[in-house]
Amino acid sequence: FNRFIIADPYRHLLLNHLEQDSVLHYGHIFYDNHRVQEAIKHIDSGSYAHVYRLLEPNAMIKLNHKNHVIKPVIIKMIPLLAEELSERLTNLNPISSYHDVHNEWIIQRTLSKLNSRYQHIDVMEDCGMPITDCLGKLKPLSCVSIVKQLIIGLMIAETVFQFEHRDLHGGNVLVQTINKTMVNYMIRNRTLSLPSYGCMVKIIDTTFSRIRIGQTVSYKQLSYLFTIKVNKTVHMNE
Repeated sequence: FNRFIIADPYRHLLLNHLEQDSVLHYGHIFYDNHRVQEAIKHIDSGSYAHVYRLLEPNAMIKLNHKNHVIKPVIIKMIPLLAEELSERLTNLNPISSYHDVHNEWIIQRTLSKLNSRYQHIDVMEDCGMPITDCLGKLKPLSCVSIVKQLIIGLMIAETVFQFEHRDLHGGNVLVQTINKTMVNYMIRNRTLSLPSYGCMVKIIDTTFSRIRIGQTVSYKQLSYLFTIKVNKTVHMNE
C-alpha cells in the first residue's frame, strides 16, 4: 500500500501545487502522540468551522494594541471556500486517491477568490463548558442565576441591537466558573446586578444571527434551508 501511494504520479503533482518537497509523517511533527491527544481536544464542528480546545497551551499570544497577553485556549478553524465548491464538496464520496485530491484542489483554486488565505484560525477565549455537559453538577441557585443571566442578556441585546440568535441550544450556551459574587449589566445608563452563585453565562455561535447596528442590519438568509427541505420532501414523495 505504501509503495502504491509513493508511486502515484499525482502525488508529485499535488506536492508541486502545494509547494512541498515531501510529506512529513504525523509522528515526526507530533513526536509524542499521546501528549498531543491530551493537549488538543476536538469540541465540535459547525456549519463553517471546526473548534478545538487546547488543554495545555505552551505559548502566549500578544494581543495587538493591548498591554497583556492571553493563553490560546480555543482554536476555531474556518475554511473559506467558494459557495459552488462548498456545495460540490458536500456531495462527494470519501476521497480515495491522490488523483481525487489533486482534482478537487484544482477546483478550489479555480473557484475560490480567497485561495491565498483559504483558511483562517481564530484564537478565542475559553468561555466554559456547554450547559448540557454541566447541568447535572450545578446547584439550584446557580441554575436560577443562569436562567436570569440568559433572560437579561438576551433582553438587552434585543433592545439595543434588535438581536436574534436563531440557533440557541444547549451547545451554544456556555457556563464559566467565576470568583465574582455579582454579575453586572447596563442598559440605557441603568445598571442591573444579580448574584452569580459562581457562574457566568456566555452565548456563542452567531452564525445565523441577526443584528442591527445603526441603520445597518446584518443577518444570514435562512429561507434557503426550508426551500431545500421542501424540495427534498417533494423529490422523495415522487
